[in-house]
Amino acid sequence: MATPSLEEKLTQLPLMSAPAFLAAWAARHPADRAVVREVLEALVDRELTRRREQQVAARIKAARFVQLQTVETCHFDYSPATRKLRSRYLNLLATDLVAEGIGALFVGGSGLGKTPLARALGYAQCQRGRSVLFTSLAAMVNHLSAAEATKTLHRALKTYQSPGLLLIDEVGYVSLRQPESHLVFQVISVRHDRRKPTAVTTNRTFGEWNQIFADDAVAHAILDRLAERAEVFHLAGTSYRETHRRPAPKVPPSYAGSVSRAASRRAAWRCRSPASAGRSASCRSVTVAIVALPVPAVLKRAGVEGGASTLLSSALSTCFRTYVP
Repeated sequence: MATPSLEEKLTQLPLMSAPAFLAAWAARHPADRAVVREVLEALVDRELTRRREQQVAARIKAARFVQLQTVETCHFDYSPATRKLRSRYLNLLATDLVAEGIGALFVGGSGLGKTPLARALGYAQCQRGRSVLFTSLAAMVNHLSAAEATKTLHRALKTYQSPGLLLIDEVGYVSLRQPESHLVFQVISVRHDRRKPTAVTTNRTFGEWNQIFADDAVAHAILDRLAERAEVFHLAGTSYRETHRRPAPKVPPSYAGSVSRAASRRAAWRCRSPASAGRSASCRSVTVAIVALPVPAVLKRAGVEGGASTLLSSALSTCFRTYVP
């Protein structure tokens, strides 16, 4: 692809009269022409880059990815299935899906990377300046059903029929009734007629789609339109979440013991306050727990030993017992 000239870049901003003005000015100042064009082109390139970055950021925000995932975050080496589809997926990623009208179907069990692959596909299209929308099947159906009840279905359907690329996640986790299935069909049918690609992630094989949608006819019609112009990726293996689950951190026994003793002390002080005149038997058990604390050991750690330790230990125990109901 040829590099655009300065005049073409100016019209992209758009500064439609700038090329003619620049040509006239260069004719009057031939000695300064090269320097001025160099500076002006640098400024134009910077402004075009800034605008392009803002447009991409706006498209990513409008896509509602929930979680941003790129191809760099996909673990292709995780399983033989992902290693096998890597080359074909990267070829699809480098394609302008909206221009070519090519969708994608990611089929496999939970935790195998279907959603990250779909999100990365959508992110790449945002970088190309294409409009993208990410949604789960349940969220889309809930939105359309609510719109139908409020007489705004036509506008809601456009939300899913208009984007250059529609990503529908989690197809198969919820079974739909007949009215809901017909709403999904309206979205897919219009997009198919307009040659707008749709990418879907599903945990059900194609033969099980009649368990997702209300009847065989609707299920077949939806699947037929999705698969006609789409790359199909089958994923298999053990769930990535299961093999990379992080166990909860273990609390050291000494720390747990100190926490429980501190809680017992706080509870005992609450129980013996004037505001707790109607304290229950639970206060008695907490106070007894404090009496059972190793008072002599605590006094010894504080440097109190011998007769003084015995005397203080007895006095503290008596003090605590006076508050036992």
